[in-house]
Amino acid sequence: MSKYFDDAISELLAREEIRELRYRYCRAIDSRDFEAVEACFTPDVCIDYGAVGKFESRDALLSMMRSYAESNSTIGLHTALNPIIEFTSNNSATVHWVSQFSSHDPDTGTSVKQSGTYTDHCVKADSGWKIQSATYNMLFHNTHSTGQGSAF
Repeated sequence: MSKYFDDAISELLAREEIRELRYRYCRAIDSRDFEAVEACFTPDVCIDYGAVGKFESRDALLSMMRSYAESNSTIGLHTALNPIIEFTSNNSATVHWVSQFSSHDPDTGTSVKQSGTYTDHCVKADSGWKIQSATYNMLFHNTHSTGQGSAF
């Protein structure tokens, strides 16, 4: 048990809420549910996606996501694996994730596979745990194109 919690049940509940936070983000971004994406972040979030860009507010992040979604037909699948949660207080934590992303553009037949790591800094707000900052470190990226599109 962490020194920041009075009992093991409280810590386990916090750990599960933090895991679900990233899982909800993955599902929301893949389904283009931007209200659900918004609910995952603090208003002052700072996200560094590396080559994709750095976004220093939730509004800036959502603007980029909506613009991307409106401009293409890409189908994406985000996954988050192997979380290591390190509490820095009973209301904050650093979380290390392995991330895998696959996408397919049925218009062009282009597929992407990408893996990397995230480091999230999460805080507990009145409405639950939120991501306050995140940094993505890409480990590899592979693009393949058949020139033929298909989606099911």
